Amino acid sequence: MVNKNQINAHAFILIGGKSSRFGSPKWKTRIAGQTILDKLWNLCYDFSHKTIIGKQKEAEIDKPMIIDHFNFDAPINGLYTALKKTDSDWNLLLSCDLPLLTSSIIRKLWAALEPENNVIIPHTINGLEPTCAFYHRNLLKKCESMILEGEFSLQKLIDSAAYLEVDFGDQSKLFTNMNTVTDLELIKKISKS
Repeated sequence: MVNKNQINAHAFILIGGKSSRFGSPKWKTRIAGQTILDKLWNLCYDFSHKTIIGKQKEAEIDKPMIIDHFNFDAPINGLYTALKKTDSDWNLLLSCDLPLLTSSIIRKLWAALEPENNVIIPHTINGLEPTCAFYHRNLLKKCESMILEGEFSLQKLIDSAAYLEVDFGDQSKLFTNMNTVTDLELIKKISKS
């Protein structure tokens, strides 16, 4: 049976950060009975392809995974790795820092897609959300040149590209970033409300 709602894009979930402020791998953290990795993986049920990107293959991961191309910690490394490996024009970058994301957020981004843009990105009261955005694979060369110049800011890459902001101002809590155990406690409260 054909899935009429299928998103013809590749979803990449980033788990490669050191989690030094958090104290343990964020992707293993359980909220409402499932790991953050499993939650994000399941959110992408209607994507044509899904892959995890990290520093090393963990024994407990039973999903397709590739290793970061470079040995430094920054989301642009994950994006570069994704764009280098993908066969899809459009690629969703998702970070395990954002455990409250929903499938409706992803669907709203995908519905806003316009061919003249290279990035489709959420905008909240806190600004742009670069680790929950669709990136076109034609950004690969720009991404590589920035990394080779020592520039690791995803925001600067986005600023240099044609991008479309999608307003999520009324849903900014769903983009709460999990960097510390205190953040986790707040996220657990929000998820119960």
